[in-house]
Amino acid sequence: MNKEEYIQELRKRLTGLMQNDIDDRVAYYMERVDERMEAGASEEEAVAALGPVDTTVSNIMNEIPLSQLAVNRVQTGQKSSVGWILLLIFTFPFWFPLLITAAALIFALYITLWAIVLAFFAVDFALAISSIAAIPVSIAFFGAGNPAAGVFVIGIGLILLGIANLLFLLCLAMAKGCIRLLAKLGLGIKHLFVGKKGV
Repeated sequence: MNKEEYIQELRKRLTGLMQNDIDDRVAYYMERVDERMEAGASEEEAVAALGPVDTTVSNIMNEIPLSQLAVNRVQTGQKSSVGWILLLIFTFPFWFPLLITAAALIFALYITLWAIVLAFFAVDFALAISSIAAIPVSIAFFGAGNPAAGVFVIGIGLILLGIANLLFLLCLAMAKGCIRLLAKLGLGIKHLFVGKKGV
């Protein structure tokens, strides 16, 4: 695919955006092709380096806020037909409670996931504090003339510290997973609004 074909396909796939947004995005990708060609790549190689048009459109749509996409749809005339509007109005008592229920379930799931993550962080904190508390306890045992108990408590403290470190890594991984899940959920909602192949 040459540059002109790529740009034409990109313009066609971005028709739901405002014209100035389309022009800005197209100009950016034209510059990228020109830069690669100046670096010695052929036109086809420079275009191929951009990746498929589907990927480019998906990247562009992911960069644009959902609120701006909604405004673009209204301003570019992509409005629902009267039939769809009437259908939405008349079926409101059926779909609105389902929508509220779905939103409540998603919110409850989100809160539950974060509660589990916070519970793991709390356990990790307790283990870390316990390992630190082992130091004065072991000193007390040594001072009381019971070195065996002092060594035992230090050993337990070190084991707790090791478990706390490993659990902290697990907690971080769980927190990152929750954040990624939220990002994917946001992208999923956006794709429901704009479609998987752009607007």
